Amino acid sequence: MVATAARIATVTLALFAGGCEHLSLFEDKPTAQSTPSRKPASHKTQDRKVAALPPQTTPANDPQRAARLRAQALEQMNRGAIDDAVGNLKLASELDPTNTLIRRDLDRALRIQTTVQNKS
Repeated sequence: MVATAARIATVTLALFAGGCEHLSLFEDKPTAQSTPSRKPASHKTQDRKVAALPPQTTPANDPQRAARLRAQALEQMNRGAIDDAVGNLKLASELDPTNTLIRRDLDRALRIQTTVQNKS
């Protein structure tokens, strides 16, 4: 329990030290076509969600899917599921390699992951 609390504190501090640039994600207004929000699944089931398509169907450039993966990764980072967030951001970076927001978030997530691993 103490190790979990220490990990949460470390991740929280690292997120605050990294800045809050990811909040720009929430500036977009929902469109009339957006789907209604759903109640999120339990914490345990969300932590292991790493979206991936089979290699033969993964498009070389899919900015919309990359944006969804980035949003999911930011939620995972806020919950402390840094390993899952890094996986989603790496995939998002492959799907949209020119997106500087994804690259910046991936760099920050990797720094947090390193910090957490060094504290363990």
